[in-house]
Amino acid sequence: MAPGCIDSDPPIGLAIVTRKQAIMLGLRHYFTGKPCRRGHIAKRQVIARSCTDCDRENCRKQYVERAEWRRQRSREWAAQNPAAHHARARKWKLENPSRVRQHSEKSRSRPENKAKALIRVRKWQIENPEKVHANKVNNRAKRARAPGKFRASDLRAIFKAQRGRCAYCKALLAKDTRHLDHIIPLAAGGTNWPSNLQFTCEHCNVSKNARDPIAYAQSLGMLL
Repeated sequence: MAPGCIDSDPPIGLAIVTRKQAIMLGLRHYFTGKPCRRGHIAKRQVIARSCTDCDRENCRKQYVERAEWRRQRSREWAAQNPAAHHARARKWKLENPSRVRQHSEKSRSRPENKAKALIRVRKWQIENPEKVHANKVNNRAKRARAPGKFRASDLRAIFKAQRGRCAYCKALLAKDTRHLDHIIPLAAGGTNWPSNLQFTCEHCNVSKNARDPIAYAQSLGMLL
C-alpha cells in the first residue's frame, strides 16, 4: 500500500507548518500551502515528502489494478482450504444478513442475470419434463387443497408398472402424449398420492373426465 493512505495526525487546517517544524513537533505531516505537481493543496509526508491526496489517488489506482490479482489469490486459497473457506463464508453471512439480502436482490435485478436465469430455467425444463409435469400437478392439487404429493420417480415407477400402456384401453403410450390421471378425481375428494395416480391415453382421460373410476370402467365393459 502506498504511504499516506492512513492519516493519524490531527488536521492542520490552513495553518502553515514547515517540514522542519513538523519534525520538531513529532508530526508525520507538514503543510506549506503550495500545490503539488498534480495541483493538490494538501498535507505532505514528513519522510517521503509526498502529497497525501496523491497518495490516496495512487492507493485507489493500485486497488483497481490489482483487483483481479486479489480475486485470483482468493480463489487459490479457497481451493486449497475449502473447509476454512466455507466456514468463513457461513460466518460472514450469519453476521451480515442485510448485506447478503441486499446483494442477492441487486444481483437478481440485473438484466444480464435475469436473462441467464431464464435460460437456465428453460434448459432445466427441457431436460426434466417429468419433474416439470410433477410440479404442475402438485401445484394444481395444492390449490384444490387435496392431500398428497409425488415425485418424478413415482411417475416413472407407475409407467413401468403399467408397462407403458393405458390403464383402460391398454394402448401403448408415448411419453410426450400420455396423460396423468387421478383415479379418484380431485373434485370428488381424491388424493394426490402416487397410489391415486395412473397413466391413460388422451381419449380415455378426456372421456373419463371427473367421473367415478368404477362407473367409467363399467361403461367400457371392464367391470360387471
